[in-house]
Amino acid sequence: MAVASAFAIDCVQANPVAGGFSGSRIYRVVDRSGSEFAVRLVSPDPNTNCEPILSLHALQTFLIEQGLSQIAEPCRVNNDDVLPGLTAANNTLLPDTDGLWQVETWMPGGSVTAAELTERRLLDAMTVLNQFHLAAAEFVATHPHVKRFQLQSAPSPALHRRLQIIAELADGQLVQLEDAARNDKCHEFGHLSARLTRRLRDSLPELQQRCQILQQHCFFLQPVIRDLWSAHVLFAGDHVSGLIDLHASGTDNITTDLARLMRSWFGNDDERVSTLIGMFQALRTLSPAELTLLSILDECNVLLSPVTWMKRRYLSDAISDSPPENVMQRFSALVDLAVSFRRLPCPISG
Repeated sequence: MAVASAFAIDCVQANPVAGGFSGSRIYRVVDRSGSEFAVRLVSPDPNTNCEPILSLHALQTFLIEQGLSQIAEPCRVNNDDVLPGLTAANNTLLPDTDGLWQVETWMPGGSVTAAELTERRLLDAMTVLNQFHLAAAEFVATHPHVKRFQLQSAPSPALHRRLQIIAELADGQLVQLEDAARNDKCHEFGHLSARLTRRLRDSLPELQQRCQILQQHCFFLQPVIRDLWSAHVLFAGDHVSGLIDLHASGTDNITTDLARLMRSWFGNDDERVSTLIGMFQALRTLSPAELTLLSILDECNVLLSPVTWMKRRYLSDAISDSPPENVMQRFSALVDLAVSFRRLPCPISG
């Protein structure tokens, strides 16, 4: 394919791969030597501000230099299509009529289920995640000009975003979603939505109070992955072989990564969730305030994640009679988790 050749890749095979629920355009490309690459359209607009993406590529390069072999390496463009202000050293983006492209090395291994997640694998995952956090903080300390990532003491942006979602629901959006669910021609989706909204009515007032108590508390913020879930942690044997899809990364407290990952692996298996937290705590102690934040973010993630799917269906003009099967499966799993959710003790003991 033409994009691959612009990155000096002699492509012999290119296959589209699922871009998750975001619908991203991603291709798995094999070159003549057998090396594999991930070719991704990072923006449909070739005039997109490149600084945040280039900052991420700089972070990835730094992490690899620090010995994190689990991070994909950004490839450089090898032709005359150099974006303004870039040099051969940091020219990792290619504009064309479709938008803005990047190429990274394809990471080996695959994701695992909770049943396949042995204690050895879990310990290695927590070790790699801790190494990522430590090295990412060092990156900011040595690259203070990078705007996308910060080291600072401030309230958690993740908590602020979740409070905004809760406030919107309380100010009338929940009623709007309930009405739409009652009239949904897809009875299965409507039934699941009704189960969720009943749980939200019972839980949101107290959750909002818990969030508000902590919203002005200052935490140590640093680069985090933010969208870290089971599909983005790859294993080869007992060891993590890849931490992939870092495009949502930003500045927040490290508990945001832990809260997202633990439920995607273990759902409502509180014993295994506690084991994961304990393993992480053995590597990096979380303060009582951070443990409280972890508990609150955990509850927010579980209760609010399925709301995203309701908004996509009910608050847009693109509603279809029957959502795709993969969407139904994902939404059903998220609703089941939310309805049966039990809050972690606060503070959590590992």
